[in-house]
Amino acid sequence: MPLAGVITTDAIEERCHERGFAFYTSHVSDPLPSAVGLAVLQTIEQEKLLERSTQMGDYLAARLAELQARFEEIGDVRGMGLLRGIELVRSARRASLITSWAP
Repeated sequence: MPLAGVITTDAIEERCHERGFAFYTSHVSDPLPSAVGLAVLQTIEQEKLLERSTQMGDYLAARLAELQARFEEIGDVRGMGLLRGIELVRSARRASLITSWAP
Protein backbone atom coordinates (compact mmCIF):
# COMPACT_ATOMS: atom_id res chain seq x y z
CA MET A 1 0.00 0.00 0.00
CA PRO A 2 1.78 3.20 -1.08
CA LEU A 3 2.01 5.81 1.64
CA ALA A 4 4.43 8.72 1.68
CA GLY A 5 4.73 12.25 2.88
CA VAL A 6 6.95 15.20 2.12
CA ILE A 7 7.61 18.22 4.31
CA THR A 8 9.16 21.22 2.61
CA THR A 9 9.02 24.98 2.41
CA ASP A 10 6.63 26.99 0.26
CA ALA A 11 9.58 28.21 -1.84
CA ILE A 12 10.76 24.68 -2.64
CA GLU A 13 7.24 23.52 -3.46
CA GLU A 14 6.74 26.47 -5.80
CA ARG A 15 10.06 25.79 -7.54
CA CYS A 16 9.12 22.13 -8.05
CA HIS A 17 5.81 23.09 -9.62
CA GLU A 18 7.51 25.67 -11.86
CA ARG A 19 9.87 22.98 -13.16
CA GLY A 20 7.17 20.35 -13.60
CA PHE A 21 8.44 18.05 -10.84
CA ALA A 22 5.00 17.49 -9.33
CA PHE A 23 4.14 13.80 -9.45
CA TYR A 24 0.85 12.27 -8.41
CA THR A 25 -0.33 8.70 -8.28
CA SER A 26 -3.75 7.14 -8.39
CA HIS A 27 -3.69 7.12 -4.58
CA VAL A 28 -3.78 10.91 -4.12
CA SER A 29 -6.48 11.67 -1.53
CA ASP A 30 -7.23 7.95 -1.22
CA PRO A 31 -8.32 7.26 2.39
CA LEU A 32 -7.17 3.62 2.31
CA PRO A 33 -3.39 4.27 2.57
CA SER A 34 -4.10 6.74 5.39
CA ALA A 35 -6.13 4.13 7.26
CA VAL A 36 -3.40 1.54 6.78
CA GLY A 37 -0.73 4.01 7.94
CA LEU A 38 -2.76 4.87 11.03
CA ALA A 39 -3.23 1.17 11.82
CA VAL A 40 0.52 0.62 11.54
CA LEU A 41 1.26 3.52 13.89
CA GLN A 42 -1.33 2.23 16.38
CA THR A 43 0.21 -1.25 16.28
CA ILE A 44 3.70 0.17 16.86
CA GLU A 45 2.39 2.03 19.90
CA GLN A 46 0.09 -0.66 21.34
CA GLU A 47 2.63 -3.47 21.03
CA LYS A 48 5.45 -1.23 22.30
CA LEU A 49 7.53 -2.13 19.25
CA LEU A 50 9.99 0.74 19.73
CA GLU A 51 10.78 -0.34 23.27
CA ARG A 52 11.02 -3.99 22.23
CA SER A 53 13.31 -3.23 19.30
CA THR A 54 15.57 -1.17 21.59
CA GLN A 55 15.84 -4.07 24.05
CA MET A 56 16.42 -6.60 21.28
CA GLY A 57 18.99 -4.30 19.65
CA ASP A 58 20.89 -4.03 22.94
CA TYR A 59 20.80 -7.81 23.29
CA LEU A 60 22.03 -8.28 19.70
CA ALA A 61 24.84 -5.76 20.21
CA ALA A 62 26.01 -7.54 23.36
CA ARG A 63 25.99 -10.97 21.68
CA LEU A 64 27.84 -9.63 18.63
CA ALA A 65 30.44 -8.01 20.91
CA GLU A 66 30.95 -11.42 22.54
CA LEU A 67 31.49 -12.99 19.13
CA GLN A 68 33.89 -10.19 18.20
CA ALA A 69 35.93 -10.90 21.34
CA ARG A 70 36.11 -14.62 20.43
CA PHE A 71 36.88 -14.35 16.72
CA GLU A 72 39.61 -12.12 15.34
CA GLU A 73 37.95 -12.29 11.92
CA ILE A 74 35.28 -9.91 13.19
CA GLY A 75 36.97 -6.56 12.73
CA ASP A 76 34.11 -4.27 13.65
CA VAL A 77 30.48 -4.40 14.66
CA ARG A 78 28.43 -1.27 14.11
CA GLY A 79 24.91 -0.11 13.68
CA MET A 80 21.89 0.81 15.74
CA GLY A 81 18.96 -1.14 17.10
CA LEU A 82 18.42 -4.32 15.13
CA LEU A 83 20.22 -2.98 12.06
CA ARG A 84 23.83 -4.09 12.61
CA GLY A 85 26.78 -4.69 10.36
CA ILE A 86 29.70 -7.02 10.92
CA GLU A 87 32.99 -6.28 9.23
CA LEU A 88 34.84 -9.48 8.42
CA VAL A 89 38.63 -9.27 8.16
CA ARG A 90 41.35 -11.84 7.57
CA SER A 91 42.98 -10.94 10.86
CA ALA A 92 42.43 -8.24 13.45
CA ARG A 93 46.19 -7.63 13.40
CA ARG A 94 46.27 -7.02 9.65
CA ALA A 95 42.73 -5.64 9.36
CA SER A 96 42.47 -6.49 5.69
CA LEU A 97 38.87 -6.87 4.59
CA ILE A 98 37.66 -10.19 3.23
CA THR A 99 36.62 -9.40 -0.32
CA SER A 100 36.36 -12.97 -1.54
CA TRP A 101 35.23 -16.13 0.20
CA ALA A 102 37.45 -18.30 -2.00
CA PRO A 103 40.70 -19.54 -0.35
